[in-house]
Amino acid sequence: MFFPYITGKNFFFRIIVELTFGVWVGLAIASARYRPKKGIILWAFAGFVAALSISTIVGANPYHSFWSNFERMEGLITLLHLLVLFLVASSVFQNEREWRLVFYTSMAASIFISIYGALERSGVVSPGGSVAGSAGAARIFATLGNPIYLAAYLLVHLFLLGFLLSRTNQIWIRASYAAVILFEFFVFTAAGTRGAFIGLIAGIGVLLLLVILLSKNRNIRLLGVGVIMVGALGLFGLFQLQGSDFVTSRPLLRRLTDVNIASSTVQSRFLIWGIAVQAFKERPFFGWGPDNFIIPYAKYYNPNLYGNEPWFDRAHNMLLEWLVAGGAVGFLLYLSIFVAAGMVLWRMFRANTFTSLGVGALLGLFIAYLVQNIFVFDNIVTYILTTLVLAFLHSVGSAATTAPLSYKPIDSRRLTVVPIALVCSILIAVALNARPMSVAAGIIESLNSTGQGTVTDFLTRYDAVLKQGTFGQTEARERLVDLAIQSAPTQDQQTFEQYYPLLVRSIDEAKQEIERTPDSLRHLITLGKLYQLQFAMTRDEGARDKSLATYQHAIEVAPHYPSTYIGLAETYLAAGDYAKAAGSIDGILKEIDRPNPLFFTAIMVSAIAGDYDMAMRQIDDFAAITKKTDGTKLALDRETMEDVTRRSLTSRNPEGREHFLLKVLEYLREDSKENPIVYMGLAETEVQLGKKAEAKIYAERAVAAAPEYKPQVDQFLKEAGIQ
Repeated sequence: MFFPYITGKNFFFRIIVELTFGVWVGLAIASARYRPKKGIILWAFAGFVAALSISTIVGANPYHSFWSNFERMEGLITLLHLLVLFLVASSVFQNEREWRLVFYTSMAASIFISIYGALERSGVVSPGGSVAGSAGAARIFATLGNPIYLAAYLLVHLFLLGFLLSRTNQIWIRASYAAVILFEFFVFTAAGTRGAFIGLIAGIGVLLLLVILLSKNRNIRLLGVGVIMVGALGLFGLFQLQGSDFVTSRPLLRRLTDVNIASSTVQSRFLIWGIAVQAFKERPFFGWGPDNFIIPYAKYYNPNLYGNEPWFDRAHNMLLEWLVAGGAVGFLLYLSIFVAAGMVLWRMFRANTFTSLGVGALLGLFIAYLVQNIFVFDNIVTYILTTLVLAFLHSVGSAATTAPLSYKPIDSRRLTVVPIALVCSILIAVALNARPMSVAAGIIESLNSTGQGTVTDFLTRYDAVLKQGTFGQTEARERLVDLAIQSAPTQDQQTFEQYYPLLVRSIDEAKQEIERTPDSLRHLITLGKLYQLQFAMTRDEGARDKSLATYQHAIEVAPHYPSTYIGLAETYLAAGDYAKAAGSIDGILKEIDRPNPLFFTAIMVSAIAGDYDMAMRQIDDFAAITKKTDGTKLALDRETMEDVTRRSLTSRNPEGREHFLLKVLEYLREDSKENPIVYMGLAETEVQLGKKAEAKIYAERAVAAAPEYKPQVDQFLKEAGIQ
């Protein structure tokens, strides 16, 4: 199934919720005992979902906000399922004894996943995509598909286990809980997730602070103070040991202490958060709608981000994510859920229902969850766990603060509604999930069969996927287009004739996607590339003009996104309009104020276009920014500049190329100064300029730099008529 670690879990969750919802509705009709209870957590949760429903309707892409996609499987539909889970769980499980069964089941699952993670770390098992080995050097993810997901999952269970520990006085049970906590903490550290670890520290800090403030036992208060002091000293000592073998040999400690505000990772995260703030300013009340961050991300893109992942559909900060998705209204209601949970915990403590340790464990859970969400994005596993904990507090909190109610015996005649409701829920589950699941499976099956039969056979199979529609249609089209771009042939006429139907069909599907979402930058850039390929293969000027027009539209949608200008330059190069090609990227460079790989792309385009004055100015600008930012001299990357050198030889301006290649030599890294590729580029340039003596000197330097080039140099000198 497409995105198996995401789609499988989410479809399973949705189907289970839909089926249980039907049974619950029947029970609620049959007996008041199973109807929702009033409470501030319910109002906050329902208010949040209501606000996000409005955001979906008035947002930038209502369809996507509601359904999401296979890669994320979130959207309003998931929030509605979580609300249903909250209602069903809080209504059916009505006391702590019943809730223990839920938590024990979850704890058993976490132990199984932790065992699997430990086996993965030791190299005994290897889930798909894992690179953890016997040395345990790589981060593990067990069955969850991502180390971040595993760490967040275990983070919730560590505090949940602490709460269960506080609910018993039996030593052997407490010892069992403590043993599980230690084991899961070991697996938690092997996931190597800084955000979750910072959340754990924050949560433990809150737990200890509450124990110190609320506990009536002086010894326990002193113990809490002691643990805080030891922990603070331990963290201080850890940072003092930064760079030592003890720290560097442990992935989590190395990542935790490797905090450099000036690093590219941290800076890119700040830039993305800045985009989120810009997005909030444009739509401050109800936001852009769930799952629509990619739209303001493109619109307010900062060119300094170029070189990172091209498409961020999440703010990598759930607080900012909800601020963008739901605006101020949705964001405040999101926070109100946890404020309401804190108020219920306080009432439970005042009523002597929970101890200071129990209150600290659950409040610490919420704080840890919120803190780790500052650094990552959420997922269905932690959504479910957090929703269940909130449902637990709502359930036991309502029971503790309201007088016991007497319920009439269930009328057996009313129970007949239960199977009817169940049948209805089955029909709903089939209607909502059958076709999307078929599409998710069909995408993978079709792509895996690309080598079987002709292109026509493949397109026939893929038609069966596309015609089903559903929210997966966008990703089905994206995979088809990606295949067309990646498999584009070069010179083979027979291969071209086989490939062309795939290209034409991809263009048609990309156009249909843009008709549905006219300002989708990602799809505009893709369509521009497809037209560019069509022009390169057929020399059809209509395809060239469509490519240029599509890229221009993309620039209007997102004027600061460099990949659009690169695509525009490629089309101009293919059309032989070298001046416009060089100028296309040069303008966006002026918006960059730190070292960035876009300079290499711009230099290469300028060199291919034969505009060596521009290329040399771009190198000087790159050098100036490097000096200003790092205080160091620019050191050009060897492999990149060798590629630039080779491509520059296709231009018709040998005189300008000579000066350009000399500047390349000037700025090459010290260990790459004696570069045979650049020397040979200079030798060929001097031959074109009629300077055979100088050509021979550079050719000899190439041999001196790399003796293995001698046969190639000898052949070059012979063909050039140089003795």
